[in-house]
Amino acid sequence: MKKEKIAKDFESELDKRRENEVIKTGTIWLKTYDEYKQLAETFKEKLVKPIHAAKMLGVSRAMIVNLEKQGIIRGFRLSFKDDGIWKTIPLHLKPLITRTDIYIWIPIEDIQNYARSRGRELKNVKGYYFNEFYG
Repeated sequence: MKKEKIAKDFESELDKRRENEVIKTGTIWLKTYDEYKQLAETFKEKLVKPIHAAKMLGVSRAMIVNLEKQGIIRGFRLSFKDDGIWKTIPLHLKPLITRTDIYIWIPIEDIQNYARSRGRELKNVKGYYFNEFYG
């Protein structure tokens, strides 16, 4: 019970960071790799990349970006360009990460809620699409 409250408090704190400039309201920038790990734990590792969210809904990736811009789904982003963040990445994961990339994760619950609101069923997506790395 206490662990669930901590997870909800963390999620609530992240929601307060929603972007209003570059990508718009659905974007939440993570500040550290530890926040990513906590995010993955909070959502029980049920996070997908935008392309996989699109496959689950049967829409284009551009539609997923549009849903994020509208604030309908959340996009959690982590930029590895930042030296401070790069230093926090475990050594065994660094070969798997492109230093110039920005990684994006979308909670499956957001995709499910959107599908429900539109009377859609999610398409079956292979398990390897979920949560691409974990340290």
